[in-house]
Amino acid sequence: MPIHIHIEKGDSYARIEITTLKITDKYKIKNKDLNILLKIVEKHQKTLIGAWNEYFSQT
Repeated sequence: MPIHIHIEKGDSYARIEITTLKITDKYKIKNKDLNILLKIVEKHQKTLIGAWNEYFSQT
């Protein structure tokens, strides 16, 4: 399973692969908001990957 994050706001939804910054799923979310989300994920990419690895190494 690729390292990814799910983002929800109201009934809008996006799934972004953290390592590639690829949007793999979206529903009712504006392109402007997707661009903002991608910038945030990119800025915190190393932290998110570290948290993912820490969480899934415990299961």
